[in-house]
Amino acid sequence: MTRFFRSKLFAWLAFALVIVMIVATFATRIAWWQFIDVFFAFMAAFINLVSVTVKKINPIVSRMLDKWTAIFCILFLLAFIGEWIAFYVAFN
Repeated sequence: MTRFFRSKLFAWLAFALVIVMIVATFATRIAWWQFIDVFFAFMAAFINLVSVTVKKINPIVSRMLDKWTAIFCILFLLAFIGEWIAFYVAFN
């Protein structure tokens, strides 16, 4: 399973999914702060794509980028939860 997550196919699919998510939900986001989770998701997908691409050239940089991918994934989850709570409080 780890092999699948480290594949170029998965990295491109994740990146494409984030782009589709940005396009699909752009009109529904009212305030600027509602884009924070999308930013972190984009950064995680992009850095993962770069990490997989650079893996054979420089494995040390690839491992460092993997750590940043994990950090941005955690920040995405926290931002998503925070936005959900803020949206619930602001509009209900």
